[in-house]
Amino acid sequence: MFVMDHATSNINGKIWLFWNTDIICTVLETDEQQITCEISHTDIQGTYIKTFVYAKCKDYLRRPLWDRLLHISDSRDTIPWCTVGDFNVIIDIDEKLGGIPYNMRKSVEFIGVIEACGLMDLGFNGPKFTWSNQRGVNFRIWKRLDRAMVNDKWLQNMPHTSITHLPSVGSDHCPLLLEMKARPHNCIKYFRFLNFWVEQPSFIETVNACWNRPVEGNPMWTFHQKIKRLASTLRAWSKMQFGDIYVKVKEFEERVKVAEDNLLQSNTEKHREELHGINAEYIRYMKLEDSILKQKSQLQWFKEGDSNSKYFHALIRGRRRRLFIHKILNDDDEWIQGDEHIAQAACIGSLAQFTTTSHRFDNETIADFTTNGQWNVDKLNQFAPQNHLHKILSTTLQLQHTSSDQAVWNLNANGLFTISSAWDIIREKRTKTKFNSYTWNRNIPFKCSFLLWRTIRGKIPTNEKLVSFGIEPSECYCCHSPGADTIDHIFNSGNLANNVWKFFAIPLGIPTDFLPLRSMIMRWWSIPHHNEAHKSILQATPIFICWNLWKNQCAKKYGGKQSNIARVKHLVILDTFKLLHTIFPYISWPLNWSSLCKLLENCIHNSKVTAVQWIKPPEKWVKLNTDGSALNNPGSIGAGGVLRNHMGELLLAFSVPLGEGTNNQAEVEAALFGLTWCAQLNYNKVILEVDSQLLVDYFLNKQISPWSISSQMQRLQQLSSNFPQIKCIHTLREANFVADTLSKHSHQLTSPMIYFNTQQLPKTAAAYLQQDMAGMASFRRRKLKRIKEPP
Repeated sequence: MFVMDHATSNINGKIWLFWNTDIICTVLETDEQQITCEISHTDIQGTYIKTFVYAKCKDYLRRPLWDRLLHISDSRDTIPWCTVGDFNVIIDIDEKLGGIPYNMRKSVEFIGVIEACGLMDLGFNGPKFTWSNQRGVNFRIWKRLDRAMVNDKWLQNMPHTSITHLPSVGSDHCPLLLEMKARPHNCIKYFRFLNFWVEQPSFIETVNACWNRPVEGNPMWTFHQKIKRLASTLRAWSKMQFGDIYVKVKEFEERVKVAEDNLLQSNTEKHREELHGINAEYIRYMKLEDSILKQKSQLQWFKEGDSNSKYFHALIRGRRRRLFIHKILNDDDEWIQGDEHIAQAACIGSLAQFTTTSHRFDNETIADFTTNGQWNVDKLNQFAPQNHLHKILSTTLQLQHTSSDQAVWNLNANGLFTISSAWDIIREKRTKTKFNSYTWNRNIPFKCSFLLWRTIRGKIPTNEKLVSFGIEPSECYCCHSPGADTIDHIFNSGNLANNVWKFFAIPLGIPTDFLPLRSMIMRWWSIPHHNEAHKSILQATPIFICWNLWKNQCAKKYGGKQSNIARVKHLVILDTFKLLHTIFPYISWPLNWSSLCKLLENCIHNSKVTAVQWIKPPEKWVKLNTDGSALNNPGSIGAGGVLRNHMGELLLAFSVPLGEGTNNQAEVEAALFGLTWCAQLNYNKVILEVDSQLLVDYFLNKQISPWSISSQMQRLQQLSSNFPQIKCIHTLREANFVADTLSKHSHQLTSPMIYFNTQQLPKTAAAYLQQDMAGMASFRRRKLKRIKEPP
């Protein structure tokens, strides 16, 4: 039960107001959807306008309310005004949850009224939504129908107004708690540098005079004292030069009005000069005020033009209101209000952060844990968590002694940032499918692939689509069946389409039983192919069939031509013939489909066989062959290598498991391991031979190595610089079988293995070694893309 001294309601009794005697409330106007009152309080100077709203549910019934709000805004634009209540409409799609998607056209009028009235939403504390239909879980809808909005004058007089959504009890709406607080202006005003100072002639002179005055102490203390003294000097200088600029603007505004009245009453030269002088000063202070407001509102694009200080003031007030802390949630999930209580809770909550023991690393850098380019294990044992120690020790240290550290963009192999790599990581990627990759092929005309793409998604104008637009369906143009003009009928199940598919499928040995269109096309694309030409036909023919079936449909529907199955078959054969002639122009392709299919199945690819031989190094040189192996990329990696003299005799071989990584890391680590042994054995003339062209390019600085192996490459190049003579060359894999076998053997090991004679080598590696010593060649076979006709 309300204990209030006064009460009133609107004309239909749906809005009730209650107030005590310390509030003076005068009803200005009322109707079925609102009550507008003029309110004042015994402890607060001035009057306020409040409009309490309970809007109708239908759009057209709310229009009288919008008209009244526009009228109130126009007639009382100089008075603080707040409108609060149930507006029965939302202003953003995020203000609704559940049900069908919201149509924003319902909110256009309301949003227009808010902008025309210059109202600002006060936001809220508490639950996001204020209304619910209270239905079951699957049918429940939430909306924010209730809100409070104020004009700029209200914010100017009562900037710390807040709205709280209280729990709903006994109603489908949440109660709104409107709180208006005045904050004392006894806060500390910190120094703020004003940009317009630099335009004043005496500014530089004042700064120099202050800065050049001597201060005793260390450089940091001297700098601090000079900055502190300069701030105090500029504050005093500004006060003496300009005074309170906001007060000055108001003073000169009043003086301009008085001078204009004097000029009107007695039009003399004296009064005209007086008005011009006051106007000049007024404009000067207006520009200064504009400069301050632009700086405070952080708007950089207002360079010139008329003063708009009202806009800037409103912008600043809105920003300050958003920054104001109305309440704070403590550790017990209780809301605390009031400036003193909020400050006390904030201090208690932050105290632990400033009084806890400092972190044991105490801002030490990585360099503090290294000695001579290696990890200092003893120091790491003292500071690093034991569960992270292995990962730290397995991290290779960078050797960039002569260059500074730099940021690495790890989404790019070269470590450099690109927009494309950033977009690639944030975009929503769809799973790559065989259907999509086969649909889009550079050898197939785009228009044909695009038609198939639209057809599979039901995006072509068939009868079933046109009916949804209110167009009466017509008969099918391929078989004259009323209403049968569907995608499945046109491209698959219709008599014409079915005959076309069978004509092309039977010679290729493709089953012709009925399947949905997508499944039937996938059947074509899943047939094993004998060569690239056969693969191209299996991929392109279904697309060409769909394309020409649709052309036949459109020719009958829009061109007045007769549907013709022979024409469709001929055009499909012609399209496939053009495709084959474009890709394989050196073969005479027949235009008969059965003959074409037989030729396609019997064509074979050309192959190239190359003899590859391991070459012995020159006399007094040694050759190091290395290779890296990765079971996956990334995955388990290993390294293998063999060191031989000019006779091809084994000097050293190794097989080393490397843990987890990429194939590039395995290649580099294999070369590093081998060259390290060469240095220990004092070999001065070394040929490093690998089957990775990338590693050769990185070694010779022809390419920048990826950031992920940059550290290993630096170590490799630093190590190679210690050899008087060293070469790095590329060879084919067939001439590197010994190292290749040893790198693969590393996956069976748990620790490095070093071999010094042939008897210790794995049998396969030993056999390849004997083959190389005998000068026997291996053969490299490659299937070429070029095909040839069968004999």
